[in-house]
Amino acid sequence: QGMELLGWHIEELKAAGKQELEGAIGFRLYDTYGFPWELTDEILQEQGMTLDKEGFDKLVDEIKNIGKKKEAVPAEDFDAE
Repeated sequence: QGMELLGWHIEELKAAGKQELEGAIGFRLYDTYGFPWELTDEILQEQGMTLDKEGFDKLVDEIKNIGKKKEAVPAEDFDAE
């Protein structure tokens, strides 16, 4: 499914005359479909396109920070009642 979605986005970029895939789309491929960003980038390069790696990295960092904040909540804050 990830490959199909990436192919669709590549066609959309071509039709729009664009050459950069949004970081959010790359992140969705990674997070939802387990599609490594390196593979996304390689496929895009074969098409003369690029991945907005800065946007991708920003989303990865946001998710990591959310996970860290959840880990920081003391167990006693969760009442089993």
